Amino acid sequence: VESPKVLRVYSSILNQSEIKEDTSFFGVQEIIIHDQYEKAESGYDIAL
Repeated sequence: VESPKVLRVYSSILNQSEIKEDTSFFGVQEIIIHDQYEKAESGYDIAL
């Protein structure tokens, strides 16, 4: 799990190619891992 400080949450973005320098985002303050979480192969298993 990465540090929350390096993660960004974008809304209304369907493709990463849509993200530009001026695209607004939310910072992540905390990562909470569910007790039953199993690491995914793809690395995209995130719930907000």
